[in-house]
Amino acid sequence: MCINRYKLKNKLKHYKKSIFSDKNQKTFVRLWAGFFFACFCIVTFTNFPQSKNTLTSQNTNGDVLGATSQWTQTDWSGGTSATNPINTEVNTYESATNIKVSSGQIEIDDMDRKGIFTGNQNSNGTNFNITPKAALVYNTAQEYDSRSFSYTNLEPTKVTVLEDGDYFISITMPFVNSNSNTNYRYAVEAEIQVNGVKQNVGVARSSYTRTANGHDEASNHLGVMVHNLSANDYIEVLAGGYATLTETYTGNFTLYAEKVESSTPVFTAKTTRTVAGTNVNSSESALQWTEEREDSAYTHDDSSSSHNITINDPGKYFVTVNVPIMSTVQRANLTGLVKVNGIEVQGGKFQNGYLRSYDGHNQSSLHWSGIIETTSLNSTLTITVQLEAAAGTVYIGTTAQGDESGTIYVEKVSTDDKLYIGEATQLVSGTNWNPTAASQAKWETDTEIDTSVYSHDTGTNSQEITILEDGDYLLSFNANFTSTVQRAAPKVYIKVNDSDVTGAISATGYIRATSGHDSSSNNLLIPLKNLSKNDVITVNLVAEATTGSVTLETPAVLMLWQKGYYPSGTLTSQIYDTGNPSDWRVINFTKTGTGTVNLRVRTDSNSDMSTAANWSTCDPITDGQTLSLNNCVTDGQRYIQYQVELVSVDGHTPILNDITINAEASDTTPPPINMTDVIISGHLDG
Repeated sequence: MCINRYKLKNKLKHYKKSIFSDKNQKTFVRLWAGFFFACFCIVTFTNFPQSKNTLTSQNTNGDVLGATSQWTQTDWSGGTSATNPINTEVNTYESATNIKVSSGQIEIDDMDRKGIFTGNQNSNGTNFNITPKAALVYNTAQEYDSRSFSYTNLEPTKVTVLEDGDYFISITMPFVNSNSNTNYRYAVEAEIQVNGVKQNVGVARSSYTRTANGHDEASNHLGVMVHNLSANDYIEVLAGGYATLTETYTGNFTLYAEKVESSTPVFTAKTTRTVAGTNVNSSESALQWTEEREDSAYTHDDSSSSHNITINDPGKYFVTVNVPIMSTVQRANLTGLVKVNGIEVQGGKFQNGYLRSYDGHNQSSLHWSGIIETTSLNSTLTITVQLEAAAGTVYIGTTAQGDESGTIYVEKVSTDDKLYIGEATQLVSGTNWNPTAASQAKWETDTEIDTSVYSHDTGTNSQEITILEDGDYLLSFNANFTSTVQRAAPKVYIKVNDSDVTGAISATGYIRATSGHDSSSNNLLIPLKNLSKNDVITVNLVAEATTGSVTLETPAVLMLWQKGYYPSGTLTSQIYDTGNPSDWRVINFTKTGTGTVNLRVRTDSNSDMSTAANWSTCDPITDGQTLSLNNCVTDGQRYIQYQVELVSVDGHTPILNDITINAEASDTTPPPINMTDVIISGHLDG
C-alpha cells in the first residue's frame, strides 16, 4: 500500500497505461514501473511482468485519453500536391494515372473527354432548307464530360468548351424531303462557328438531292479539328439551304466533340490546291498541305514536298479528310484516294462530291474517315484527287478558289484503344449493294479485333458484331460504288439489336450514270452511345432511289472504336504523419460501381518513405482489415501512405468513395520494469 499526496489528473493520457475492470468490477490500472504515481490512493501491486502494454486511458467520464490518430479522406478534388508529409485531412494527392477525381469519389478516367449532342431542329424550326443559315438546337440529348464541356437549355445552340486546346468535331446530318416536287435540285450545307465566327476547317455540302426517281434523302458529314480554342469559347453549327429552297428538309443530327489532349500525337493541315495546280478536276495529283499542328510523331515541310506527310513510327492512325469544292461544270465529281507509301489503303477511295451546277448547286464536298496502318519507319501519307465525271475546272472553295480550305486530321491510335476493323465484299442478299429490300453487310475479314471488347465470326452470322463491354463507341464506315443505273443511290444505316440508330445514316451514294458520273461513295462517322454488353451492331443498305445493280469498287470497311474508360487507373496519396511512432489499427473504405479496387498501404520511419516497401510488393488490403497484419505495414513507424488501383470490368469503372486509417501511438523503448494489475482500492481527494 502507498499513499501519495498528488491528484491523478487526465494528464496521464500521455503515459502508457490502461484502465479496466475485473469480474468483480474492481478497477485496475496498468502503468510502467518507475512512473511516480502521485495521488492520495491505496494501490496494491499484484504483478510485475516484463512486457509492453496497450495505449489507452479514460477519465471519469469514460472518454478515451490515449494518443490515437485517424486519417480520413473523402475529397480528392484539389488535384496533385508536392507538399509532404501532411498531418491533417486534405483534398489533394501525390500523383494519379488515368484517374478522374472529385469530392466524394475516385474513378477510372475516360480515355477521351467527349460530348455527344443530338437534335432535330434549328433556331428557326425544323426545316433545314432555309436561308440564312440557322444554328442547330440540341433538343433531344446532351451527354458530355463536364470537365471539358458545358451546355444549358437557356442557350440550346451552344456547346461551351471549358479547357484551352484543340477539339475534334464530327457532324452527321441526314435529311429527308417530305414533298414530291421533282423539278428542282436541293442541298443543305453546314459549317462550324466559334463565338459566332465561321471556322475555315471544311464545310459539309454532300447532301445533293434530285427529288426524282424516288431520290429524296441525302446527308452531310464532317470530321475536323478546331484549333487553339480558349476556355469559355462556344461552338455552334449553322445549317441552311444553298440551292433550291422550295422544299422542306427535316432530319436528326449528331454532333460529336472530343478534347484532343496535347499528349495525343496529332497532325492537322489545310489545303487549297494539288501539286498540279488549283484545278483539282484533272489527272491524279496529291493535295498540298499547310500544317497547323505537327506533333513529334510526324514530319512535314510546308515549302518542300508539302503533299507528303511523314509518319515517323509504325502503328495505327485515325484519319479524316474534308475537301469543299465548287464549279460551274455540270455533273463534275472527284475521286479521292488515301495512300500510304504510294499504295491505296483498303477502303481509301471517296467520291461523294457530285456537282450538278444547276438550280444553284455549284458547291459540294468530299469526306473520308478511317484507320490506316503503317508497318515501317518514316512512311508517307498522301491524299490524291482526280477527275471522276465531267471535265472542267473545279476549285477547292465555295465561290472563288481558295476562300475555303480542305483539311486533314491524323491521330495516332493508342495501344490502349480497343478497335474492330472489318472488310466486306457482299451483303447477306448478294453482291448488289443497292437492294430493294434492306440487307446487311457481311464482314468476311477481320483485319483488327480486340476480342476483349468485340465478338465476331467471319463465317456464321458474319453481318453481326457483338459488343462485350458497355460504353460509347465511334463508328466509321466507307464504301465506294459503281453503276450504270441512272439515279441509283444506296443508303447506309446502322442498327443495334435490330433497331435503327437515330441519325446514323449516310445517303451520299447518288450516281447519275451520265457525263461519266458512274461512281460514288458513302462515308459515315458517328458515335454509338450507351451500348450494353451483348448488343449487336449491323450495317444495313437499301436502295434509296432507282433500283438496280450497284457494286463495290473495293471492299467496304467498318471501324468500331471504343470510347470508354482506361482499363485501369492508379492514385497515390500524400504521406500522412501521425506525429509519433504508431501501431496501425483497422482500415475502412467504401467502394461502389462495378470493377476491382486494389488498395495498398505502406509505412515508414522516414518522412519521404525512402525505405518503405515498393508498391508492387504490397498485398491488397480489404475493408475492415487490421493494417499491422499487412506485409508492407510495420508497427512503431510514424508515416503512412496508400495507393488505390482501379480496374474496369465490362466497360464499367469501380469507385472509391472514402478511406479511413486508424492508428494508436506506440512506445519504442519499454522500461526495464513494468507494473500491471495495480488495484486501486480507494483514494483521497485533496
